[in-house]
Amino acid sequence: MKTYAVSLLLGLSLACVSSASGRAAETIFAEGVESIFHDDLVINADETGRLIEVMDRRVLRTADISDAGKFSYTYDPDHQTFRIIEAWVEQEDGKRTEVAPETVLIRPSRASENAPGFVSTLTATLLIPQVVVGSKIHVKVESHTFKPFSATGYNAFFFAPLLRASDVNVTIQAPADLPLSLGWRNGFKVTDTTQAGQRLIRATAQVRDVSVESEERHMPPFVDLMPLLTVSTLKGYEDLGRRYHVLAAGKDAVTPEIQALADQVTAGKTGREAAQSLYDWLARNIRYVAVYLSDEAGYVPHDAAAVLKAGYGDCKDHVVLLQALLKARGIRSEPVIVKWTQARKDWPAPETGAFNHMILYLPDYDLYANPTDKFAPFGVLDYALTDKQVLHATAEPTMRRTPGLKPEDAVFTTEGAITIAADGSMTGTATATATPLLSIYLRHALSTEKRRKEGMKTAAADLPQPSLGQLTTTDPQDIDLPFDLTMSWRAARAVRLSGFIMPDLPDFAPNDPPQTYLDTGEARRFPVLLGPKVLNWRFTVTPPADRSFVVVPDDTHVENAAGSYEAHYRSQDGSLLVSRRLVLKPMEMSADGYAAVDALARAWIEDQSSVVALRKAPGKS
Repeated sequence: MKTYAVSLLLGLSLACVSSASGRAAETIFAEGVESIFHDDLVINADETGRLIEVMDRRVLRTADISDAGKFSYTYDPDHQTFRIIEAWVEQEDGKRTEVAPETVLIRPSRASENAPGFVSTLTATLLIPQVVVGSKIHVKVESHTFKPFSATGYNAFFFAPLLRASDVNVTIQAPADLPLSLGWRNGFKVTDTTQAGQRLIRATAQVRDVSVESEERHMPPFVDLMPLLTVSTLKGYEDLGRRYHVLAAGKDAVTPEIQALADQVTAGKTGREAAQSLYDWLARNIRYVAVYLSDEAGYVPHDAAAVLKAGYGDCKDHVVLLQALLKARGIRSEPVIVKWTQARKDWPAPETGAFNHMILYLPDYDLYANPTDKFAPFGVLDYALTDKQVLHATAEPTMRRTPGLKPEDAVFTTEGAITIAADGSMTGTATATATPLLSIYLRHALSTEKRRKEGMKTAAADLPQPSLGQLTTTDPQDIDLPFDLTMSWRAARAVRLSGFIMPDLPDFAPNDPPQTYLDTGEARRFPVLLGPKVLNWRFTVTPPADRSFVVVPDDTHVENAAGSYEAHYRSQDGSLLVSRRLVLKPMEMSADGYAAVDALARAWIEDQSSVVALRKAPGKS
């Protein structure tokens, strides 16, 4: 069973509240504290358990009303029960409105609606009435895992909201002889005692001096930074791998239909070429339903034959079907469990919250493949899957890491030409190319004709001389071909020749604008995510025949721990040749190193803002 504590409850925090005369007693909030929560968890020797959560929150901002007034909980009715014990909202004048537990709405979860017959989870939703600024909200719920999840054991994690002043209290009871994996980080304080055959774990955390205004651009996901406590009956990640391997045995059976399909798709190809053909076929023909790997949604895939017949599946279903297709052609593969998010920190101890996705490893070619992403070329992982802790769920499970990234693994280059007419109008053409990793993001962003039109409209309008343009690309769906962009644009009467901002190319580089990385003037509290990459811009600017450049930008070169930015300008045959290059080195920079990021961003902005001017060429009338 999984509990997501505060985040699961959509912002409702949890608090310990005693009862008096049939009513919950007044919850005492410390100065500045917005939320309090208390979780009381009992784990049994048979890997069942019961969790009581008591949540209290003060609504301090209008923007929080919607979030605070809705409570949702997803559970698996084959393994769990769920009930709301009590709920109320109290106004500043002391008026309290009780919320009847029977008003909770039970419906199929989004996952089960996306994949009917594959997932059977339910979502319980309670709407809290009359929530306004100043309201105090109280909810007490109970969830009971009456049947253990055989693939995963009993798992739970708890955390405090990063940007809300909160008090967190967790109590965990279990038999003293029941092995538990326990871990914590980012401010949790834990005591662990044993008495009379019972183990008692108490954990507390406080979050102070924060607010929603504390959020910073490009900061890591909250889960990397907030207080986190994990507990599991898994004896280690290898234990999870062994459980998965046993329960998934035979799911990748090669039926006559799968054998025939594999033979047809590969058409005589062998080895890596055959594997790539099967991967490509699955990416084009099996729809991905985004059911994240979890205890409730399940760790056990469906039979490969059932996935093929349905034409859809989640990550583990894509993996098992590809396993079967590869097996039909004699190609080995291994299921791999991973966390597919921008979060970079490993979980503090073995627990299933460390994972949410499944990919495939092909040992004969030493490559990982993500078959659920139809825009990811064979053997290419995006940023959220690189340098990640992974579990190879085989007969002999192993923990490894996916390959890390170097800047040269992620290169985007735009090359073009800009021509200035005598009346100050501009026309331009350019092409852009990307290495396979960056092509994933471009294929997603430009996957339809509508997206390509809107993308070019935005890119042309953002130029120093706003323009209108056209964009064409190679087929985003053909992941075997490089993804290239070709563009043209025009700006009528765009500049006065005596002086204007340096022209530029429409920018489709998969990176946020430099302005979003600038120092705000306040001390940085959190790290900044960058992502190793190299961005190149190379182009010529040709003036009217009777003009030449009299003012051109200075060359620029800045290099530091975050990376480098350089720009070079030179004349050639009457045109100005421009070369710019941005290199970002680390995946993440600490808050203490933020000045280096700011320096690169400022060099980039100042260079792009340079002014150029033209004059009559000598001998021209």
